[in-house]
Amino acid sequence: MSETDVEYKVYRPIISKLADDVCQSISRSVIRALQAMKPSFALGDSLDVKNVWEELCVLMNEGDSDSPIWDAYMFTVDQAVTGVLLDKKLSDWQLCAIWIETQPGIDWIRELEGDDDGSSFDGLTWCEEDVVEYIRREYVCRVAMDWSNQRLRHYFDSRFQPDEPW
Repeated sequence: MSETDVEYKVYRPIISKLADDVCQSISRSVIRALQAMKPSFALGDSLDVKNVWEELCVLMNEGDSDSPIWDAYMFTVDQAVTGVLLDKKLSDWQLCAIWIETQPGIDWIRELEGDDDGSSFDGLTWCEEDVVEYIRREYVCRVAMDWSNQRLRHYFDSRFQPDEPW
């Protein structure tokens, strides 16, 4: 087995699992932070939600990703992720493990693979913007798409009920 095979069959799953565990923890903290924020009612006054998290859940299921409202919510989530990253005081190793799950991180690994003498490796690196966007997209927003509680079920049920019986 070549060194590259070992990296992909042994090291990669370990790094991915470490990154996933950290991202799950960050995501739970972000959700709690969004649940602590009062609703903005940017989606309308008739929406019976308790917090920004529930608004995000509605937006993820019904929102228009081209709207300014969408951008405002994604900015809010990004700010919450950034705050949690600072609070958790993650090591460079943890942040790098998350970053190499992103496309820019994967590209960086591929560049290093082409460097036979290792001269282009100058230590751990990661990009905060890529890490924040990855956690938002792959963790927080995915959970929001599947999140349910009584208020949200009531809202979605009422949205999909026909006005008149058949």
